[in-house]
Amino acid sequence: MTLETRSQIIIFDNFLNSRQCAETIEYAKTTANAQKAQIGGEASKGVVDENVRKNNLYNISNNYSTAAAMTGAALNINHEIYKFNITHAHQTDLLEYESGGKFNPHIDTFFVSNTPDMRKLTTLVILNDEYEGGELTVYGENSEVKLTRKNKGTLIIFPSFMMHGVTPVTSGIRYSMVNWLLGPSFV
Repeated sequence: MTLETRSQIIIFDNFLNSRQCAETIEYAKTTANAQKAQIGGEASKGVVDENVRKNNLYNISNNYSTAAAMTGAALNINHEIYKFNITHAHQTDLLEYESGGKFNPHIDTFFVSNTPDMRKLTTLVILNDEYEGGELTVYGENSEVKLTRKNKGTLIIFPSFMMHGVTPVTSGIRYSMVNWLLGPSFV
C-alpha cells in the first residue's frame, strides 16, 4: 500500500485487492435495491436531478468488511493528519455510474450551527477500472486535483467541505464505495 498526499487529499493505492472490490460490488447489488441518487440532503428531503447527478446507489451496512476497513483507515488518517472531532461514520453507499453518469462539482457538507453533527471527511474507494471517463476532480483552495484513472482498490480521503465532482462516464460502468465521518459542527 502506498500513501500519497495532495492538497489535503490522502490517496492509498491498493487499499483493497481485486477480490475485495468484486465482492463489495456483488454484496451491494445482492443485498440492496438500486436507488436513483439524489441531491439536496437526506433521502427524505432530496430530489433526483440528472442534470446535476446521474448515478445509482446501493446502501451498504457500515459493518460490512470493506466499509468498516475504509472507516477505520479514515479514522486513523483523521487522528494523524486532520484532527477533526469525529464521533461516528454515516451511510456507506455503492455508487454505480453507467455511461453518461456524472456528479457535477459539489460539497458534501454545509456549515450550519443548528445541526447536531455534520459530514467532516469523505472517504471513497474506486472498485473497478473497466470504464472510460468518470474522473474524480477535487478542487483545492487555489487549484484542482484531477485524479484520472485511479487504480481499482484506491482509497481517497478528503475534507467534506472540499468541492469535488465526477466527470461523465463515456463507456463501461464505474463503481465506487463512499462513506462519511461525522462530528459536531465546525461553527
